[in-house]
Amino acid sequence: MDKETVTDVVGKIIKQQQGEVERTAKREKRRYVYIDPDSYIGKEILYQSVLLKKLEDQNMEIIMELKRIEWEKSRAERTEKAGD
Repeated sequence: MDKETVTDVVGKIIKQQQGEVERTAKREKRRYVYIDPDSYIGKEILYQSVLLKKLEDQNMEIIMELKRIEWEKSRAERTEKAGD
């Protein structure tokens, strides 16, 4: 590829991406709100986020423990079968 072709391809990609962004913006028409992190609601959102993260971590610990128990059980069964 020569320089001109690469530039043309990059230009087309950029135009295509800009068109997609414009179409998406027209479809969604979302409103964005700024929330001051030092305000009551900002602190509450942070607090709730931390609680959710802790719950997620606890759930992952439980899941990993259950998988470990299942693995040990299946390993014991395999060892028992191999010993027979």
